[in-house]
Amino acid sequence: MDYIDAANFVLAGAAFKVAVCILQHANEQTEKAWPSYKTIASRTHLSVPTVKREVTKLVRTGWIEKRTIRGGDGRLHNIYRVLWQNVQTTLDDIVAERIARKAERAALLEESF
Repeated sequence: MDYIDAANFVLAGAAFKVAVCILQHANEQTEKAWPSYKTIASRTHLSVPTVKREVTKLVRTGWIEKRTIRGGDGRLHNIYRVLWQNVQTTLDDIVAERIARKAERAALLEESF
């Protein structure tokens, strides 16, 4: 759930959907996921080109790492890994923003008295 909170804080629309879909496919022990672009597109109701574009954004912004390998079937497969340290940084930012808003509200209340 922390990942979803963090993603919801900084990602919008298609990027959020793709990030959550990849997370839903992640193996708990290895933290790796390998859904195909087609699978992600189907689960998120996005087109495959949109999924590719959003995966590229997620890699560039440090949410996920993507490796492409050739499987035993000779086809290329993507393997994703969630970059939890960056998720934690976002969660820390969320907490800091909430604390700052709370302090602002308290200051405004004091000023009104």
